[in-house]
Amino acid sequence: MFSIPLTKYKVSRWEEKRDKLLEHVNSRDLTLGNETVWSDFCQGNPKEFISDILSDELEWFAHDYSCKPVIVETWYEVAYNGNYHPTHNHGHGGYSAVLFIKYDKTKHRPTNFVAPFNHFITGEQLVYEPDVEEGDLILFPSFLHHYTHSHSSAERRIVLSFNLSVNQANIPQSWTVNKPSHEVDTMLDYWL
Repeated sequence: MFSIPLTKYKVSRWEEKRDKLLEHVNSRDLTLGNETVWSDFCQGNPKEFISDILSDELEWFAHDYSCKPVIVETWYEVAYNGNYHPTHNHGHGGYSAVLFIKYDKTKHRPTNFVAPFNHFITGEQLVYEPDVEEGDLILFPSFLHHYTHSHSSAERRIVLSFNLSVNQANIPQSWTVNKPSHEVDTMLDYWL
C-alpha cells in the first residue's frame, strides 16, 4: 500500500572520485559543533565541486525520477571512535544523500532509516539498515528520519551528505539563506 523510495548507486570511476573527495575533506575545517560527528556543515562546502564529481550519478537520478536534480547544500561527516549522529531528518521537499567515502563494512555501520510508521501488528519501530560498501551513494526522501550508531572503530568513517532539490519551487527554507516570509509573532497573533 505504501512504499518509500530509497535509491542506491555505485559511483562511477570510484577510485578517481574517492581520491578527489578525500583530498577535499582533508582540506576542510571540521568541527564537532552541535552534532556528535565532526563536520563542515553550514561552512559553505562548494556545491559546484560536488555536482561536478557526481555528474554521472545526478544524470542517473534525473533519468530514474524524471526530474531535474540540483544540489542545494553539501557537507562532510567524519566519525571517530564514540561518535554518532542522532535521529534527525532534513525537512520536506526534496531528497538527501549519503556517499560512503571511507567505509569498511567489517568495521563501520551504515546510516539507518526509520519508517514513518510502526509495524502494523506489534507497533514496534521499523528500522532499515542498508547493505552498503565504499563508493555507494544512497538517495532518500529528506523527510525520512535517519541516524548512525555509535562508531566503535579506531578507523574513521567518512561520508559526504547533501540535500538535493527535485522541484526548485519547493526548496525548504532551512536549505537556503532566505528569511521566512512571515514572522512567528504574526502567526501567533493570527491564532490568538
